[in-house]
Amino acid sequence: MDWRIIVTFSLDDDKYCKARNDIAEWLKTTQWAEYGFRRKSTSTWESKRTDGQIAASILSKMLDILADPQRVIGTSATAALDHVWVYIDRASDD
Repeated sequence: MDWRIIVTFSLDDDKYCKARNDIAEWLKTTQWAEYGFRRKSTSTWESKRTDGQIAASILSKMLDILADPQRVIGTSATAALDHVWVYIDRASDD
């Protein structure tokens, strides 16, 4: 079964958006793009139709980065995840 997935997140104290931009670049070069994930607006991505297992794998990797934004060079030592929202429903046929 295929799913539509929307992900949005916010990081506190991410000066110059280093971590957010790194995540955006990572998402562009991973399976997200291959499986239809597109950036809709700042820190929001959507896929119209994605296999559930693939989506779970990609979301897991994304959450790993969000859990430790300091791994991105240049990110503030106080940068931290404020929120992440994930919306999943069945993909429509249109």
